[in-house]
Amino acid sequence: MKKTENDPHGIGQHEAGAKLDGGKLKAGVLKDFSLALAAVAEVGTFGANKYTRGGWQSVPNGIERYDDAFWRHLLKERHEPLDEDSGMPHEWHLVWNALAHLEMVLRKQRERVDNSDLNELLTKAIKVSEITTIAPGVHLGGKEFKHD
Repeated sequence: MKKTENDPHGIGQHEAGAKLDGGKLKAGVLKDFSLALAAVAEVGTFGANKYTRGGWQSVPNGIERYDDAFWRHLLKERHEPLDEDSGMPHEWHLVWNALAHLEMVLRKQRERVDNSDLNELLTKAIKVSEITTIAPGVHLGGKEFKHD
């Protein structure tokens, strides 16, 4: 169900100064982490140059593998300050791996929801097709379905 949009200052939708953003995600809070996000972007840039940009999204068994990479960097950061391969702090890598892991988990959840919606539509379509085969001469959308 769609949420009702509103102006957080009570200004009517068609009045001057209205902005229907009440209750919406405040994505601007991410700027509070500008240094951390820039560090994570450095790791992402290193990975894009080493492999391919966006290639991490196609890694087989990615959720488990990025979880493992997170833990490797978490364990190493206690004993060595910088990643041997990139020269960047392990903390930067572990956050990048945590984000990759989370992104994959969320996409998988969304895919399950999308697939359940698709399954529901297919089930309804099958029910409609069953009706047309057991009811000869039924007109659906201007087309006559005849039963043999």
